[in-house]
Amino acid sequence: MRFINCIIVGLLTIASVHAATTDWPQWRGPTFQGSSEARDLPDRLDPASNQLWATPLPGPGSGTPVVAQGRIFLNAANKTTGECLALCVNLADGKLLWQKVVSKAKDAKNAAEATHPSPVTDGQRVWFLFGTGDMAAFDAAGKPLWTRTIFRDHGDSPNKFGYASSPLLFRDRLYIQALHGGQGASYVLALDPTTGKDLFRIERPTEAVDESRDSYTTPIPGPTADKSELVIFGADLLTLYDADSGKEKWRVTLNPKRSPVWRIIPTPVCSNGLVLCADARGGHWRAIRNGGTGDVTQTMQAWDSKPATDTPSPAVYKGSLYFVNFPKSALIRLDVASGTKKGELALSGEIFPSPIAADGKIFCLTTAGIASVIDAESLTLLNQTDLGEGKMNSSVVPVDGHVLVRTAKNLRCFIKK
Repeated sequence: MRFINCIIVGLLTIASVHAATTDWPQWRGPTFQGSSEARDLPDRLDPASNQLWATPLPGPGSGTPVVAQGRIFLNAANKTTGECLALCVNLADGKLLWQKVVSKAKDAKNAAEATHPSPVTDGQRVWFLFGTGDMAAFDAAGKPLWTRTIFRDHGDSPNKFGYASSPLLFRDRLYIQALHGGQGASYVLALDPTTGKDLFRIERPTEAVDESRDSYTTPIPGPTADKSELVIFGADLLTLYDADSGKEKWRVTLNPKRSPVWRIIPTPVCSNGLVLCADARGGHWRAIRNGGTGDVTQTMQAWDSKPATDTPSPAVYKGSLYFVNFPKSALIRLDVASGTKKGELALSGEIFPSPIAADGKIFCLTTAGIASVIDAESLTLLNQTDLGEGKMNSSVVPVDGHVLVRTAKNLRCFIKK
């Protein structure tokens, strides 16, 4: 009997771990790499053939939905009132479970721009941050937990194309960055997720000028096995901090010619003990080894490769780095360890949403709404469908048996048929 109980406990543990790695709790996914272990995913995203449900949205939004324990959380702008909204949708049937007003922008256009950050959830709670600087926490049922205005408390983040950094939930803390070219200092915050109160604030000085001071990236955990470090990228710097104290460990100085238009959009990714980051405007990929102290620009680079990406963030999946080239819009695959090119697939159209990897597939969306499903190993195009619903900035979200796509009008769920 004891042996049987041990087997049952073991199976439940495996099921729990699998659920944790196949939910999509934050913008970069369960592993912070733009990929997951989700299974049984469709090889097409076609409303006419394999759509499970479609839920109309109250207005536009650029934030990628997050998913935990059968609930989908996403933001939206009310296209009439300019309100910034937090939504919860049931994964099984697409039913809207709740909708809350978090803040109010000065008009509908500004509200839509304020939806660039994605929410983050631990399954029991969910946190929304908007480009207005307003942040709110709810429980999974929609009960308000706390609110605050980050920019009022710590200074505005007047990025040229709107604030776009998503919160990171990590080590039971919320991390928020504001790297900008405004009058005040750029900074990184650690918040208590239960109360919203500050745990630390560190200023991040830089010699970057003009637009190069702007960063649209999101903080990610560092490359160490114990995940005790925090990576911040932008404003001519790649920096690594102790996640608990905020103390800087090392930095890489980039953009040596001090170009004034060297703004950074794609979030970096960690894999194989490396931090992989892309220069501005499709320049170089740089693979930085962890270790050392101070300025490690000349000592810790493992490899570089060009071209790189400009807007979409990369995905790491089964030892490969997948990214969309700029300006060609080709999907390129590199070996993470060496930077060696392993394949390329020509795509067409402007691509702002980030490619996502799961179940042996890469999912890509163009800004105009062309959905492509690609075999991850061979880079063979499996299917391409025009969703025909206007501008799209959100990435797809894979969850076991489901793929979510946010269009300009609907949240759509596709299944394998």
